[in-house]
Amino acid sequence: MSEEMIEEQPEVFQVYARPNEKGEVIKIFSTCFFQPQEGDVLLKEGRGDEFAHVGYYKVYDENGFLNYVIKDGALADRDKTADLAKLNARLLSQQYIPSETKSVAAFARYYLAQNQPSTTEEKLEVSGLYSDWELGSYKVGDIRNHAGQTWECSQAHDNAIYPDINPDNPQTWANFWRPLHGTSAETARPWTKPWAGTTDMYHTGEYMVYTDGKTYKCLADTVYSPEEYAQAWEAAA
Repeated sequence: MSEEMIEEQPEVFQVYARPNEKGEVIKIFSTCFFQPQEGDVLLKEGRGDEFAHVGYYKVYDENGFLNYVIKDGALADRDKTADLAKLNARLLSQQYIPSETKSVAAFARYYLAQNQPSTTEEKLEVSGLYSDWELGSYKVGDIRNHAGQTWECSQAHDNAIYPDINPDNPQTWANFWRPLHGTSAETARPWTKPWAGTTDMYHTGEYMVYTDGKTYKCLADTVYSPEEYAQAWEAAA
C-alpha cells in the first residue's frame, strides 16, 4: 500500500469531569488540553474536533452555582434548591439590612447626639459623622459640613423663613454659622475669609490651608490672609 493511500487517522479525544470531595463538578475538560487525574470521571470520547472544545458544558450558572454532580459515574444535574434559598436570603439582607460601615456610622451619630465633643479639635476629628448642610431649621450648636468646612450654628434660624441664610451669601451666613478652625496641621481646613470679626476670625494657634496649597499657623488673631497680613501667619513645618 502506497503512502498516498494511507489515510491519517483522526486523534482520539476524551472529555472528563473533575469533581470535588462532595461530588460536585468543578471542571470539565478535554484531554487535548489537560491530563486526567485520579478521581476524574470519563464522560465521553470520540474522534474529531468536536472533542477539542468543551464549552458546551456550562459548569457554573449565572449565580456562580455548580450545575452538575457525578452520580453513578455519570454527569447529573445538581439540586440547587439550597443555593437559591441562600441567595434569596442574602439578597433580602442586602436590600433591608444596612452594611456594617453604615451601622457603625449610625451608632456613632446617635452616640454623638448625646455626647457632643467639647473642643473644636474634637469636633473636627469626628466631623465625618456630621451631615452635610442643607436648607432647614437649626438651633445653636448644630454642626454641619459644607465645601470642605465644618460649621457650627451660632444663632438659631429657619431657612423656610430666611432662605438667604446660606453659604452663597457669605456675609449673611457668617452671622449664623462659624467655621471650626483646627488647632493642628492635621485638622487644618481651607482658608475661609472672616466676615463677622470675632465670631469667625482666626485666633492664635489655629491652622488653615491657604489657596497656595500650603498649611499656615496663625501667630496673632486676625481676619486677614497671609497675602494681606503676612506677619500674622507662618507656614507650618
